[in-house]
Amino acid sequence: MPNEPYNDNLPVDLRSARHRVGDYTKHLLNEYSSSELMTSEEAFNSLAAEHLPFAERLTRFVSGRLGIPDDPKDVKRAIREASDRKGLGISSALLSQWFAPDKGEIRISTSCIFKLCLALELTLDQAVGFVYDCLYQNWFNYRNAEELVYIFFIGLQDLFGNGTYEAARSVIEALDSRKQVANPAHIQDVTGYTKLLGAGIKDLLESGFTSADEALDALDHYLESSWPILTGVQRSALRTYDTYFKTGGVGLRPLTEMYREVTGFVLPETSYLDMTGVGAEVKRKRLLWGALNRDMWVKANGSDWDILNKEDIKLEHHSVKRMLTQGMCRGNIVALLFFHFALENKGLFTSKVSHGILFQRFYESLNMTLVDECGMMPLHPRKPFDRIFMLSIANSKGDPIVYLNELLERFYSL
Repeated sequence: MPNEPYNDNLPVDLRSARHRVGDYTKHLLNEYSSSELMTSEEAFNSLAAEHLPFAERLTRFVSGRLGIPDDPKDVKRAIREASDRKGLGISSALLSQWFAPDKGEIRISTSCIFKLCLALELTLDQAVGFVYDCLYQNWFNYRNAEELVYIFFIGLQDLFGNGTYEAARSVIEALDSRKQVANPAHIQDVTGYTKLLGAGIKDLLESGFTSADEALDALDHYLESSWPILTGVQRSALRTYDTYFKTGGVGLRPLTEMYREVTGFVLPETSYLDMTGVGAEVKRKRLLWGALNRDMWVKANGSDWDILNKEDIKLEHHSVKRMLTQGMCRGNIVALLFFHFALENKGLFTSKVSHGILFQRFYESLNMTLVDECGMMPLHPRKPFDRIFMLSIANSKGDPIVYLNELLERFYSL
């Protein structure tokens, strides 16, 4: 595996970041499309061996960026000094958590990612690459109002200087008042508006502002005019979930219908991703997300393995009503689309159709739905959570759902 998890020289455009990845990531994608299939045991070994620990990835990136020794102590000291100088408020507790060698995979909040980008003085292109290739998280989302603000201020650090963070926080606080006056009854489904919002913020950054006040006025006008779209993003993701799960659409059979036809079982409407009521119903278990011994694993190891990090997917207690107000969990959307693709194309996995063709169809269709319909991060070939689904599609000789289950049972085999 390459030493560097991020190629700083890689050109990354805001609207095409999901398509531009490092050499090792491209190598993984080519492997998924190859004719050599891996058993679930080989896939498990590959995942376990190739995952570069979070603390190591972050240390390498920061040390390379700042030209300092590749040592957590030096890196933490440099970030703390930059935080103090720029008024970012990055605490020692957070730094200790991020660089702890035994913490496993860590998910950093969007606001903290913004602080790191300012501390490292990353350009917008570099910030997008840092978040995607080093942190394995979402690039800043141009369908989320708060993250649009972060995009704007990362792109204009030269204009705002060391006051960039405080200026951004003032705008974020003003967003809260907009949220309070928004009428939920007027929120519309905004499926398909992603590219328009992305183009709008990019145009702002290329406007050549001559003063900070001019830039702030332009940002305020942009947010005001975009607000009906921004407040409808969650409804768009919910509509996608509902369409694929139980209502269907033009040429699209719902998952509940396909599942009942294949197994004879009926999926519960509000929580099909947990293990409730599985018992000895093995066929049903093969579609439900999770593994029977997961609780034992967590108890024995003190925390979940990063494949099923709870920040990626909340398994046990999600409900559609809460999703409408809090947003749809990306992990649930990924799992839903995987199950739907596997059942919809069930016959093709045992036919003469190339696995490479099936994988490309899965990868492209899933990314289109995740990005354009839900405003979420596309499948990440180096993110362990995403890779278990990609490996299951790329290597299954019969049923990708069974392959996925076999892979999960190897992680939770206590």
